[in-house]
This record gives sequence, C-alpha cells and structure tokens, in this order.
Amino acid sequence: MQKINVHRYTSPENVGFVGYIEPDDRSWIVFESLTGHASFYRCVDTQTGEGQTERRYVNVEVVDPKPFEMQREEVVLLKK
Repeated sequence: MQKINVHRYTSPENVGFVGYIEPDDRSWIVFESLTGHASFYRCVDTQTGEGQTERRYVNVEVVDPKPFEMQREEVVLLKK
C-alpha cells in the first residue's frame, strides 16, 4: 500500500481550495474547496501529435458524494 499525502495551502483564499490529497505515485488527486466539497481527478497519459506522452488530470464524476461527506465528517471528529 502506498503512502497518501495530505497538503494544506497556506493561503486558501488565494487558490480557492483548503488543500489536496494524493498518493505518492500521483495517480489521482482530490482537492477540498473552501466550502468542504471534494473534486476528484485521476491522472492519464495521452499521446500528443508529436508522438510524445503528456500526463494530465481528468475530472472524475462522483455519482453520490454523500458517503465522502460522511467520511470527511468522521475524520474531523477523530482529529478532536
């Protein structure tokens, strides 16, 4: 199992996010907005017209975000 890194922005108001979570291999990333909503992205490799590989993140649509909100609330409770 790989390590998961949690990052907090020093000036969240300037970037619009409180922080982000990603694994060591950076295969996905989750941003937490100032209002507590999560945005999920996964990393994909695409071929450019010049035969090179470009790495970028694409949005992952979450069908029912409620379980994630509940999980976030549990994590906050554990921190207290």
